[in-house]
Amino acid sequence: MRIFKEKDSQLVSDISAFQAEISQRDSATEHHNIDKPDPYDTAAVNSYNAEAERLNAWRDRIGSKKDDLERRIDDEEFVANGLENSRKKYNEYVIAWAAKSKSLNDRWDEQWAKVEKIKHRMLDACKELIENPNTKDEALKLGCGNVQFDNADPNLPPLR
Repeated sequence: MRIFKEKDSQLVSDISAFQAEISQRDSATEHHNIDKPDPYDTAAVNSYNAEAERLNAWRDRIGSKKDDLERRIDDEEFVANGLENSRKKYNEYVIAWAAKSKSLNDRWDEQWAKVEKIKHRMLDACKELIENPNTKDEALKLGCGNVQFDNADPNLPPLR
């Protein structure tokens, strides 16, 4: 964004210089048109016409500068509009992502609450079995849930 601002600042500076040049040329043209030579003085007429050609060439250069500045302004506006559109799309994306994220977090919290309820229910059910020293492994498995693992060692020692 810093580069864009520097370019924008340069464009503003160039426009100011362009306006100053137009004022100088207009002043010179006005002075030229007021100070007409004696039509019978060939040297003065030739000098006057040479100055008119110089002023006309200056006008043409100013026209070229104007076209260049208008193109640069259009380019800056195109970039600014593109950045604004990108910002809007990004904001829409972020808002949609935040809503989806909140929905998923809420769902996660609901599911986790269910897991916690099941865990507490199982712990409550198993508590008596675990605390009783006469409980057999089969009763623990039956009362607390039978969890199987792939490739578990069949010769594991008893649960206690």
